Amino acid sequence: MLRKERKENARYADENAKFADENAKFADEIIRYADENARLKARIAELEARQGGH
Repeated sequence: MLRKERKENARYADENAKFADENAKFADEIIRYADENARLKARIAELEARQGGH
């Protein structure tokens, strides 16, 4: 029984590691989108300043 439980725990640990890797990829993607959003907001502010602000 203990052997079966260890095998099952190892499978869950492997599955959790895969989810952690996937979550890290999503976090990287979110950071990229946040950076792009900040860049676009700065560009909008720059263009609005040139037009006298809106």
